[in-house]
Amino acid sequence: MKHLALIFFTAALPMTALPFQSKGADGWTTFASKTRGFSILFPGTPKESQDYLPIESTKIKTYGVTFQKAESAFFILQIGDVPPDLIQRGLLNQLFENAYKLLLEYKTEDGRTEIGEVSRTEIRLGDHPGYEYSSGCGPYKKNVEKCMTKLRVYKVGQRVYVVGLSGPAAQLPREDVERFFSSFRVDER
Repeated sequence: MKHLALIFFTAALPMTALPFQSKGADGWTTFASKTRGFSILFPGTPKESQDYLPIESTKIKTYGVTFQKAESAFFILQIGDVPPDLIQRGLLNQLFENAYKLLLEYKTEDGRTEIGEVSRTEIRLGDHPGYEYSSGCGPYKKNVEKCMTKLRVYKVGQRVYVVGLSGPAAQLPREDVERFFSSFRVDER
């Protein structure tokens, strides 16, 4: 979960191509970015961040959008565009298969890297392959009532998308979870 904090707390950066945001009467915000190729609903107004993921000698751009309320967070992380030479060497597939680790790995007090219990199910988003991961919240939230983390990871073209939420189950009603995940769309260019 070392990078979960990165997504949640990375300072929002000004974007050159501002995404479309529209808030409905129920407080849910449609977030759509043509340059990023996706749209999704958030249960409030999200914040954006940019960073990079070092792979070999290449820095792969990452783009995050997060909405946090109390102890729970809804987020999307876009990894890519992965350069063609790295795709040919299988690194896009490795990112796709292991993206969940970026968010769920944590260091123990004795310095070991671990991931708690995680279930994985194959899913699809149209023609795009994906996985759904379900887990607890990790050791940093031991004092929180029943806690959940759910991630959906998709491979779309040269990109990997991680759509997820995490927090106390009581703050994540099933209807909100389903609405959030089912609203995710990618541009089929």
